[in-house]
Amino acid sequence: MTSGMKQTQTRQETPGTVVFRAAFNTDQEAKVVLIDHEAGTVLSEIPFTPLPYQGQFRQAVAEGIDRAKTDYVFSVGSRIIIDPGARVIRGREHFGSMERRRKYQVRCSFPETDYDWGDDAPPCIPYDEVISYCLHVRGFTRGSRAKVKNPGTFLGLTEKIGYLKDLGINQIILMPCYEFEEIEERRAPVPSYLAKEDEEAPSSRKLNYWGFTKSWYFAPKTGYCATRQPDREFKTMVRLMHEAGIEVVMEFAFFDDIPEYMALEALRFWMTEYHVDGFNLMCRPSIAYMAAHDALLAKSKLMTGYFDPGSVSLGEEKQVNRLLANFNDGFKTDMRRILKGDADMTRAFVDRFRQSSPDAAWVNYMTAHDGFTMMDLVSYDRKHNEENGESGQDGAENENSWNCGTEGPTRKMSIQKLRLQQIRNAFAMLLLSRGTPMILAGDEAGNTQNGNNNPYCLDSPVTWLDWSDKKMSGSICGFVRELIAFRKAHPMLSRGDQDAGNVRISSGYPAFSCHSEKAWYESFEYQARHVGMMLCGLENGEESYIYIACNFHWDPQTLAIPYLPETLAWKAVIDTGTEAKSTEKKEEEILREITLPGRTIRVLVSEPKRKEQAEEA
Repeated sequence: MTSGMKQTQTRQETPGTVVFRAAFNTDQEAKVVLIDHEAGTVLSEIPFTPLPYQGQFRQAVAEGIDRAKTDYVFSVGSRIIIDPGARVIRGREHFGSMERRRKYQVRCSFPETDYDWGDDAPPCIPYDEVISYCLHVRGFTRGSRAKVKNPGTFLGLTEKIGYLKDLGINQIILMPCYEFEEIEERRAPVPSYLAKEDEEAPSSRKLNYWGFTKSWYFAPKTGYCATRQPDREFKTMVRLMHEAGIEVVMEFAFFDDIPEYMALEALRFWMTEYHVDGFNLMCRPSIAYMAAHDALLAKSKLMTGYFDPGSVSLGEEKQVNRLLANFNDGFKTDMRRILKGDADMTRAFVDRFRQSSPDAAWVNYMTAHDGFTMMDLVSYDRKHNEENGESGQDGAENENSWNCGTEGPTRKMSIQKLRLQQIRNAFAMLLLSRGTPMILAGDEAGNTQNGNNNPYCLDSPVTWLDWSDKKMSGSICGFVRELIAFRKAHPMLSRGDQDAGNVRISSGYPAFSCHSEKAWYESFEYQARHVGMMLCGLENGEESYIYIACNFHWDPQTLAIPYLPETLAWKAVIDTGTEAKSTEKKEEEILREITLPGRTIRVLVSEPKRKEQAEEA
């Protein structure tokens, strides 16, 4: 914490009495300033007094107050401090306003205590059934074509529940939606060849749109609210998501000055008070490990980059959260490289495709909020961050992207067609792989940020989703919807049978196998860019087979296909080389091999032979 404060507690002793307790590491005078909720005028100032045998804690008691009509701030010396533990914060209703705030304009309020959750219950979806969707609450519905009554808000998000369900999403990951300081003082970078000795760069006020900045971890973001009741609005959003069978996961960024106990307290609070289903933790490993061993969080999903296999003790002597997940950055890197056609990547592709761990799930993703969108991944070779005002010094230098022949927008139909095909390939790689897939909001509609791979400071159409009807119902969106439905219909794609080296089904086929120009022979040569993968298992008590033929080469390649048991035949159901849905494609007879056009993925499934096929056999 800052400004001499270390920890705060606020509790109601009686209907008209509130006790404030705060730990200070300063000897300066500290007071609670009570403010009239409507008029904004000071009602009274109550000094904090030391507590015997309570270390650095001091206490202030406010009596005879109406919580619904009273706000407060802390005063320490000459500084006005917003309570780090505040449950509701007023004065930040207008997101991104650059106006200097008046004294006491930003202040703390008391939350409501009578919210009726009804029969709310967590969906509790296993990781191998989760289809995750990462979004920015404001940017998701802020665009003019979003067609919602409450754009850019928690309620606006609920207006898109039907869209999420239709797409097949059952978990949303919300970028920071607790209260944060969206306007921060920044010093513009000065190129070394212009910098003068002992000269500081001029200070400027800059927007932090993402929210990874100074924060108040216990209060919903007022600027994301359509109402004057942020706590109630957030709870309503969670309840409606749960009714639709969608989990709510929050991203939390805990910086180095945030103590472990405060981070744990915040996570516990959002789980118990707001019924949040899990957290994506951006923090130092000590916080992640403490959360993993916390008994109250034992049924909350915890995601981070620190739960490496074997790193979290699962011994019986400790209470350990069994719902841990790693964000798989290696998946993104390797899959992007083979997508654009890099050599010597087929073995890495297969390994990432079936990666697993007994200690934690893997969250796979091709794109995230930092970096290119899916459309930009196939449209730009380099970043274009000029709008950020940081002289191009921000953002990753290498996105492992390929612009398909032209940098940025183009009217060439051949390039446009190739880009759409590459996007379909990327989604097939993501949604057919074993780990938990996470989609970046808008990728399914071809959302672009004009090549900006770090738009953390842009609150504009660059970062807002474009909800035009053509995009949201176009070929990419329909293809993603079809892929998600296919994944859900075939659990063998995500479950653990792939790990088994022994025979899994009665016909004698292994659970997972790789194929090249010859059936049952792997080929991971340096120049190889094509591979066939067959999965075998039991679906609804019957033997089922899936063959995924992948060609990442620019030229056609041939793959051998193993014979099926005599009662079954192969049927092509997904093809990234065509914009038509699988149900619209002409059924083709699959024999011993398949020749794939360049940069194409095709999925085959087993089905009972038709009568005429059986007679021919």
